Amino acid sequence: MDEEESRHCYSVTGVFWDVEEIPIPKDVNLPSISCNIESALEKLGFYALEPVEFIALGEKKDIASKGEWFEADIYYVSEGDKDTRVNLMSFHILNWASSSFKRQPNVMLISRNLPDDTEFVRVFNALKSRGFNVLLVQPHDEAASKELLRNADSISDSTRFFNGGNPLDDQSGSSQGSLVSNSLAIETINNEDFSKPIKRVDGPKTGVFWDVDDSSLPNDLDPQSIYQRIKSDLEKKDYYIYEMSIWAYAEKITLSDELLHEYRKSKIYFLPKVPGDKNARHNMMLHDISLWAIDTPVAYPAPSNVIVISNNIQGDDVKTDGIPRVIDLIFTLEGLYSRGYNAFLVQPNLLAPEMSQTSEWPGCVLDVGEVIGRFLLAPSQMKRMRKKVKPKRIRRGRRALRED
Repeated sequence: MDEEESRHCYSVTGVFWDVEEIPIPKDVNLPSISCNIESALEKLGFYALEPVEFIALGEKKDIASKGEWFEADIYYVSEGDKDTRVNLMSFHILNWASSSFKRQPNVMLISRNLPDDTEFVRVFNALKSRGFNVLLVQPHDEAASKELLRNADSISDSTRFFNGGNPLDDQSGSSQGSLVSNSLAIETINNEDFSKPIKRVDGPKTGVFWDVDDSSLPNDLDPQSIYQRIKSDLEKKDYYIYEMSIWAYAEKITLSDELLHEYRKSKIYFLPKVPGDKNARHNMMLHDISLWAIDTPVAYPAPSNVIVISNNIQGDDVKTDGIPRVIDLIFTLEGLYSRGYNAFLVQPNLLAPEMSQTSEWPGCVLDVGEVIGRFLLAPSQMKRMRKKVKPKRIRRGRRALRED
């Protein structure tokens, strides 16, 4: 590799374009726009390891024909107002990111303004912490936005990292930082709010996402008993539980700092800044599930498990190429199942009120759950997997301590 080539990084890139904010310039065809974006990425030092993926979102259906979008290799979604576009943009970004475990992944957002949405910003910060280069393409003013996509130079000149840095000033390939969860080379502390990657643990994992505003945790059980009961009842349903963490979503946390510490020690994490609005809380949970999937790639032979306890928000029947306008839990979990995860959804509103706090908890809650998708292990496989889970012994050698 010569010196010039070593200055650049070979990467995979997902481009997400808000057509309402950055319109198609007059007399410029769509294939030219996708070529201009690819050329701009190369100018910025991001050479394509695989074809760039383009997703565009706008309000109008008649901006261009389906054939033109297809020729430009751009997936176009025409859906609703700004809020709907922001939610769909978040979904598409995280859906692409959670399936991109390649070298130096880049997320490029083309929009006149960064969405005024704290959850959207939280998602971008979380991706950045996981080694993604987050690129913002933002023109200086409204007039420039109308001509932004006309040529590669105007695109590259308007591109900045999410942290404000200029990619042209850093073409060493390191960009915003080395990969963390994608290369699986660096272990970080287990973080309770997904702002940083969760700690890597070998073997299948179980992530439990619990909306405690929909279904509260019992007050008469200590955190360790709550954890063990959930684990035991999931195992009774033949889920293989090797490493499990539970994330609790509550608008108001009334627990003492001491009790919260006990919950954390038991791998039950109450997330901070959970919105009271059900729709906003629902979106936060969807985003966290995708961030968990980024940190938890599928490991065979036993699949990882995604367990969600939350009332679903039903969207309408409006879909674009099979993707609903309102992303719900079932659609998200179906997508994870298609990629090799076990997916299980419990909607507490299906449970009789008198059963919510009984000695049978949480079995009575899990019993109203729905298997979204599951990969069954043969009894012999389950037996072999359980044999692998043995207490670790420490041998004292002359040179160093080591684990079996």
